[in-house]
Amino acid sequence: MKKIFFIMIVFSNTVFAQKIVIKGKIIDQLTKQGLFGATISIDSITSITDEKGVFSISTDLNILINKPIFITSVGYIKQRIPYQTNHLYEIEMMHNVTQLKEVIVRSADFILKKAVQNIPQNYPQTNFKMKGILRLYNFDMDTVGCYYFSKTDASINIYHKSYQIKNSPPSNVSVISNKLTILKDSHHGDTLNRIGVDSYFLPDERDFVRFAPFIQNSKKFNYLLEKEMIMNGNPVYQISFKNKVDTANHGVIYIDTLSYAFVALQDTLHNVRRFLHLPQEVQINYVTYKKINDRWYLDEVHGKTVTFPLFHNYTFYNIYDFKGISIDTTEKVNDTKVISRVLKQTDINKSQGNNSSEFEKLFKDAELTGVLRYIPSPTISTKTIVIKQSRKVE
Repeated sequence: MKKIFFIMIVFSNTVFAQKIVIKGKIIDQLTKQGLFGATISIDSITSITDEKGVFSISTDLNILINKPIFITSVGYIKQRIPYQTNHLYEIEMMHNVTQLKEVIVRSADFILKKAVQNIPQNYPQTNFKMKGILRLYNFDMDTVGCYYFSKTDASINIYHKSYQIKNSPPSNVSVISNKLTILKDSHHGDTLNRIGVDSYFLPDERDFVRFAPFIQNSKKFNYLLEKEMIMNGNPVYQISFKNKVDTANHGVIYIDTLSYAFVALQDTLHNVRRFLHLPQEVQINYVTYKKINDRWYLDEVHGKTVTFPLFHNYTFYNIYDFKGISIDTTEKVNDTKVISRVLKQTDINKSQGNNSSEFEKLFKDAELTGVLRYIPSPTISTKTIVIKQSRKVE
């Protein structure tokens, strides 16, 4: 899959100290949809595309001349773009996979059916514990500024249920350590961490091999076998899918050509009702699995959602990244511990500040390798927020 990136440099003169505003849009070449959450960075300045794929970033002209523009998005090759005066850029971002030359002879429906049948033999047969690191961002923004910003770094244990049990309940999670940063304006008053208990269960909830609707209700989707390629050293089939009724709900599945295991999924869902029972405009997920011995385990979960509240002019944004660190199949994980969601806000608060140098290094290393996204803390706007009387949500 490729992305086409449009970027325009706008300025009135060539004075080096002048602030230059760069505006652009990133779209998915396959779906032609604007891409939410792609990162544009110049030196230490960063911007993120909105739900329509649009962004704006401002910096000094001398920085633009001497520093490259970087564009990154989870699952794609990082792009380095030189500054060119008064030039309209068209840049294609390639997915970090390599296409194979073999002729494709199987249908998408056949491959997907085979993958579902092989879940019992490709995924863990017993309960297990996974340790991982989780980064959560939550912020409110409009075209003027940011009014609330929170960042949470947590190391967690997921007590994972066996994949052999159909319709298994969500796993339990415990928080080992937690680091929280909150910035807010006076409108939010005494609001503390809006990232509640449910956010720590996102890695488990995005485990699409167990919960994805395209597996459980496959008749509601159309599938197309795009090509064969290499992903993280494994030959895979790339299969795109769309909801038959709501084609805006779409995605791509990657299935191992040898074992027919699900290797990765990227999907976009519109009009999702999840966060605090408010309608979300869009939810985007990217999930990968890693083979350990002869079984596939959840490896990475990346996602972003944008919510339009009914009574506010600004928009809620949620961004989350998870990376599995270790798997323990020897510890006894009983059914009660796995089935019951016993994690409470008090448990999260108690883990606050229990951070070691090892904890800090895990997150720093994950940032450097691109596994965790980094969003600089913004300047909180002091503009008065207008509360809406009502808002119609399509």
